[in-house]
Order: sequence, then structure tokens, then C-alpha cells
Amino acid sequence: MNAATPAAGGASRRAVAGDEFFRRFPETHPFLLAKLAEAADALESKTDGAVHPALYPILALLSRLRPSAGAPARETAREKKEKGGAEPLGAELGAELELDPAAFAPSVRRCARGRVHAVRAAAARALAPLIKAEDVAGALAETFRDTESPSSLSSLSPARTGPKPRRPRLGYNAAHGALLCASELLKPEGPAEAGDVSHAMAAVEAAAEGLARCSYLVDPEASPVAAAAAAWALCAHETLR
Repeated sequence: MNAATPAAGGASRRAVAGDEFFRRFPETHPFLLAKLAEAADALESKTDGAVHPALYPILALLSRLRPSAGAPARETAREKKEKGGAEPLGAELGAELELDPAAFAPSVRRCARGRVHAVRAAAARALAPLIKAEDVAGALAETFRDTESPSSLSSLSPARTGPKPRRPRLGYNAAHGALLCASELLKPEGPAEAGDVSHAMAAVEAAAEGLARCSYLVDPEASPVAAAAAAWALCAHETLR
């Protein structure tokens, strides 16, 4: 945790890039990944649903990393080769892929669908540093899938008028968590701002499309959950900022 946190008076609470952190401490990657998967399994358990004791510490550590594109990292094996160094071994190249911070993203997304609000918020903060600038648009498109509502058979009834009640396909907790994740990806310190203008524009376009598809969440007659509406408004603010 100390390695991921700047000294007192530092300009940013994220001191080291995710890929750099796991190159410094490679043993932590498989250990934390396994524990986070266990925590996500516990959250999804219908019989238990308890918060794993390792969940908050892992999410807190991940949230204090910097998006990989936002800070210089040590030379990779491939970069050493390009500078005239020794030929990288296959094991070295494989190790770089195995230590990819993005490997945590699927389990973090599962946590963002949890029933506990604090867990969803912590997972959203942890997701942003795992995504590279060039991958933000794709990550947003995947994130907004949790906010989509399936087509309602009631729309076939001609007797019904006015807005039809709609529900996110994975439930309101998942939709709320997805919108929190999208907001974190779009914040000034997030990965969307770590790349060039083309990456930022692609992220804004993906967010706008996702928000349009789930705009039913801000219609009180179609969706009665205020927390989801507030999260939608926050995400819209970050998109338009």
C-alpha cells in the first residue's frame, strides 16, 4: 500500500502506474487476483452474500494506482530489445502479459454489481486505474451493457399508454454500479484523460451512446430508483465536462 501511495504533500494520490506496481511486486498479482475472485464469488453467493475480508483492502490498493498510460513505467522486455538489449525470452514477454492490471477488471466489475452501495463505489474507483487510455471507449461500451433494459412484452399491448416501466437486465444495483464505473473512467484523473485527444473523443462518444440507451433511468415513471437517476446525472456531468 505504501508503494502505491505518494508521500505526504504529493500532488496525486496515485503514485505509481498499475503495470509498474506489478513489475515491482510480481508475486502480488496472482495472489490479489485470486483473492478478489473469491470476494466476487462471495458477493454473488445466494446463500451467503457476505463481504470477503480482503475485498476492501484490495479495492483500495487498486484505486490508488495510476492508469498505465498516465505515468512512465520501467522498460519492458520488448523495449529493451528495441534499444539494442538482449533478445527477450518468451517467458519475459509472457510474464508481462500475466502481470497486466487489466486482468483484475472482470472481477472488479462483478463487485460493482454487488448489493452493498459502499462495495459498488469502491469497485468503481478501483476499475479506472486498470484501463489504458486507448481501451476506455471499449470499456465504457462494456460497462453500459449492465444498464440496458430488455424489451418489454407489455409494449405489444395497445391499451397501454404513457411511459412503460423498465428495469435493467441485471437489476438496479448492477446499473448503479456501472454508472459509477463509467463516471470514474471519465473523471479528470481517470484514464480517458491520460491519452491523446482521439482517445478522449472516442470515450465521450461511447459514454454519450451508453447514456442515451439507459436514459429511462432518469424517468420517474419508467424507473423509480433515485440512486440510479443520480448516478446517471453524475455520469452525464463527467461526459459533458
